[in-house]
Amino acid sequence: PEFALAFADLAQEAGLPPGALNVVPGLGAEAGAAPPAPLPGEPADAGDRLVGCAFAPRCPLALTRCGLEAPTLLEGADGRRLRCPVTLAGGQESG
Repeated sequence: PEFALAFADLAQEAGLPPGALNVVPGLGAEAGAAPPAPLPGEPADAGDRLVGCAFAPRCPLALTRCGLEAPTLLEGADGRRLRCPVTLAGGQESG
């Protein structure tokens, strides 16, 4: 259980979209709640050469540019680093 919680913390800090990893059903006050719905569709084939974000075809927050541009490493005001401009902006498009 401790590993799963630590892994979930890393996923949250990385800014992965909700449902990208369903490791634990919640953290803190959300512990024990129903897990978020998994991303729809099938994951990209590991052998495919993707142009944009690997999550873009399945991400409910994806922007057009997510499927066209390779995600770059971004840094939020709080110092955390992630590659999702939507997550960085709290669900709104960033820059």
